[in-house]
Amino acid sequence: MYTKAAGPCSIMESVVSFSASLAHFLSTCALVLMSFGGGGCSGAVPHPTLVHVDWARAQDMDVSLDELERGRAVYVLKCAGCHSLTPPSRVTSYRWPDIVESMMEDEEVALTRSESRLIKAYLEVISGHAEETRSDE
Repeated sequence: MYTKAAGPCSIMESVVSFSASLAHFLSTCALVLMSFGGGGCSGAVPHPTLVHVDWARAQDMDVSLDELERGRAVYVLKCAGCHSLTPPSRVTSYRWPDIVESMMEDEEVALTRSESRLIKAYLEVISGHAEETRSDE
């Protein structure tokens, strides 16, 4: 039986396909691990709670617990790949949107509009709630 030898193009296509599959698999694994607090720096990045949702709604922010949790997951996944994560409460809530925007523009971080919105909402809510809690003490 005659089998055709794989040419350079088909080998490259296989390598590219495998690389894309591996990258997707690894990013999914990282997201799952970090979502459960398995990431090295993610412990300093608190999970949102219903208290945060209530606080956000009192500030006229329309966010759900799921959106805040997804914002945290995207923050951990996308940002921890390049630098250590800054705990949200270390920066004032009004500065976070500008920081995220500058990372996208100056550092050319590739975020979708949805990812950017989720990250900003998460950081603003966690930081804003922490600010208010500190001022109440």
